Amino acid sequence: MSMVKNCPACGNSVSVQAISCPNCGHPLKDPTSSPNPPPQKRSLAKPLLGCLFSIILFFVFIGMFGKYLGLESSKEDTPAAENKQSKGVSKEAFNQIQKGWTQQQVRALLGNPDSETESETPAGKMQLWHFQNNKFMGFGGAEAITIFFLNGKVDNKTWTKL
Repeated sequence: MSMVKNCPACGNSVSVQAISCPNCGHPLKDPTSSPNPPPQKRSLAKPLLGCLFSIILFFVFIGMFGKYLGLESSKEDTPAAENKQSKGVSKEAFNQIQKGWTQQQVRALLGNPDSETESETPAGKMQLWHFQNNKFMGFGGAEAITIFFLNGKVDNKTWTKL
């Protein structure tokens, strides 16, 4: 295809991209037209479908892994199931624990500890019990109580909330 055409008014050779003839000034193209076509309107269907898919995928993820993230409570109703993990980890429960309490008293208030360690010291048998309540992604934060027993009685305690 030729890159040159003749002006319809004077016959002079003119570029096909020229808006007017450089010799006589005759208009060759509509000055309001642009060389690029106007942008087409974008459809909202694809972004909306992508957003909907992301939301559905989020709920599927929560359904599959919610138990591990602390979002789903145990469905077992037996007393044995309640004793598998600590219960009642709260600032109020922490404040009730007194120096000199026995391990049985602490277990009655908080349930079984999430972890236990034990060692022998010159002062006697030292045990550390850790109770933790995990909450998902900052919805309430994680709470923990650590209790230090010396010879089976509460010697010290700590409270942590993240």
